[in-house]
Amino acid sequence: MAPAKVEAIEARGASSKNGLALQPGGIGVPPMTCILRSPPDTRPVPDARLSRRDGRRWLAAAALSVPAWVAAAPQADYRMAAWALGVEDCSATLITSRIALTTSRCADRAKFPVSGLALSFTQRQTGTAFPGQVVMHAGLAELPPSGLALIALNASSAAGTTGAPIASYVQEAGLLKDPKPGATREQGRRLYAFATSRVDGYAWVYGEGARDRSFDDMRLPLTYRSLARLKSTERGRFQHSGLDVHWDDLLGERVQRALRGWKDPSADELLIPLAGTIADGMTHRRRPPPMPGWGQMSSPFRSTDEGSGLLATARPAGDLAVDGKLVGLAGGGGLLHMRLSAHWPAIYRAMIEQGWREDAAQVAAQVLNLKAFEEARTGKPGQFYSLPNPSTGEVEFFRLRRVEADGTYPARPSHGQADDWWEFLGTELPTRAWVMKRQAEDRAAAKASGVATNSPLTPLPGTAPVLPAPAAAR
Repeated sequence: MAPAKVEAIEARGASSKNGLALQPGGIGVPPMTCILRSPPDTRPVPDARLSRRDGRRWLAAAALSVPAWVAAAPQADYRMAAWALGVEDCSATLITSRIALTTSRCADRAKFPVSGLALSFTQRQTGTAFPGQVVMHAGLAELPPSGLALIALNASSAAGTTGAPIASYVQEAGLLKDPKPGATREQGRRLYAFATSRVDGYAWVYGEGARDRSFDDMRLPLTYRSLARLKSTERGRFQHSGLDVHWDDLLGERVQRALRGWKDPSADELLIPLAGTIADGMTHRRRPPPMPGWGQMSSPFRSTDEGSGLLATARPAGDLAVDGKLVGLAGGGGLLHMRLSAHWPAIYRAMIEQGWREDAAQVAAQVLNLKAFEEARTGKPGQFYSLPNPSTGEVEFFRLRRVEADGTYPARPSHGQADDWWEFLGTELPTRAWVMKRQAEDRAAAKASGVATNSPLTPLPGTAPVLPAPAAAR
């Protein structure tokens, strides 16, 4: 693998006349007042018979009124996350206290800022700028759809956060799944992001396409629908061309461009689509909206939001106390975003090669839901552990095969070895596909033996990581 290219970045002040360093809460947003927009809008619905000019007046008046749920909600629910970083036209997401992810394009912006000045890694919540580096790693730069780059804040930086909460492989499988057939748009797993302002749903746009975007009343939440689901319900959008589908609405070529030639794993394992249906109009950029005189849906993401963490939650729409987990990274186009689970092994390897072992350990602990070795030696078959090897300097991963009748194992595993109790996985972070396959095999074996088991990978609050190292089981 080619060596990573590291660019040193000089930090500027927290505020700047050229706008390079963002103000707290994002551009034009007062400090600590980013509004969560998922709950139902209580404003009156406009009459579709209104003229274009009257419609604009209605939207302007509606934008000035504050829904009751905003005034009643706790202030904390609207605060920008401390792990959200941003500059004038890009974003980044801290995954530990000092390591952040962003896209390759945003990394290029770091080296060549629009303003011509040195880049500031600015915390959107506070407006504080931190010095650091951009790492363009050869194994990450071309990942679909936007490539990945790492940002390392200097050791002296104190962002006041441990990073975005990362979904484990098993958690992510439960969060990114399609709803039952016949579900409405409001039904399903919700997604949201902290970007220039908090976004939690599709914007309703007046006029032709997204250029006439008006006040974001977020009438419908962002809910997950896989490409497979979209293809089953609107197959014409994935054909090369079709008489019944306008070329604006075709998704097949968009998906192929986003995949960058990747054929394995599948598109749904690499991408998180937020493209909506044909009726929503989010892909209508050059023709009038479906309803004469009125608008259509639009993605809330802009180019400045590229690199923002995309979180998923099982909580229903309207629940302000969201507790989502990081599952993706927002792309610049707003329709197809990066699904991170396919790339955690590569991210982990890049962090190890840069010498960020403690940060890599934190990421591995969340992705695998690592369990710490305890004096009681209790565990469940299928749980993952990591163990530093003092001889090699590597961190080794193990999987518990079985336990005694009392739920204990006799001893810790030996370095680099498997036995009747422990499966040795190597020094690479196991992939999502491998982990999910082994979990399915465990469930099938338990069912065949008539033994009821709980998922061994269900998140365990309070489990602590053991220092990890570089390597991964395939």
